[in-house]
Amino acid sequence: MEGFEYQVLKGLKNFLIRHRPPLIMEISDSARIELGDMGTLQGALPPEYMLRSIRQIPPRYRVEDFRFDGFDGMILAIPKGLGCRLGNM
Repeated sequence: MEGFEYQVLKGLKNFLIRHRPPLIMEISDSARIELGDMGTLQGALPPEYMLRSIRQIPPRYRVEDFRFDGFDGMILAIPKGLGCRLGNM
């Protein structure tokens, strides 16, 4: 779906509202430039979804607050209240 991230997320919106699955997605520099800003990315998801970044710190992964600018990597999109405790993995 590279290059079509926004369109795919918009197309999935009703499914996401109904089923509330967590998503893991990669946002490259080019996709970030195409999206333009955090509001566009967040607007493609249902309003109850939170965004977190997944950073690898070998041999583990860390889930952190997501910052749109300058980010190139994996994003965890998770509905609020899913009941998961996120932190170090």
